[in-house]
Amino acid sequence: MSSSNIGGTLYTLMSLDSNIQSMIGTGSNTRIYPEDVPLEKAQTFPYITYRVVSVVPIDTNGPYKVDPSTKAPTDQRSPNDVVRVQVSCFTTQYGDSVTLATYIRAAIDRKVMQGGTIGIGPDIQSIVFDGMFTTYEKDVRPKGVFHYALDFKIRTINT
Repeated sequence: MSSSNIGGTLYTLMSLDSNIQSMIGTGSNTRIYPEDVPLEKAQTFPYITYRVVSVVPIDTNGPYKVDPSTKAPTDQRSPNDVVRVQVSCFTTQYGDSVTLATYIRAAIDRKVMQGGTIGIGPDIQSIVFDGMFTTYEKDVRPKGVFHYALDFKIRTINT
């Protein structure tokens, strides 16, 4: 499966976590969004967004098939990709942003074992927390919001 479906993995890991649910809702009320929050929901806090930052293939030839008539390889794509993703949480209170960021890291960091698949996502070799930054978004609402952005490296298995 393609690493382009990594959003399904992220959404599943976060939406099933009871600590995250306690802050951002459950079911159809879950406030987890790919890329950006819908405009009509942008003032309902807290919420989480996630985005793929980059997909980098591991620069090695993977197993390949050979065309029996020409003896030429027909598929030599890289066996693995490293997908860099950013998961952001937005809250109106600083303490809530710290708490939600902690819950997000606990829900995602190293939660998938070799070859595991979560939700509709790809086969995963590993998920590793890769850093975080914080900022105060003063223009989002009159009193601003706190924004924590967590970065993860996800190594996928191309099947």
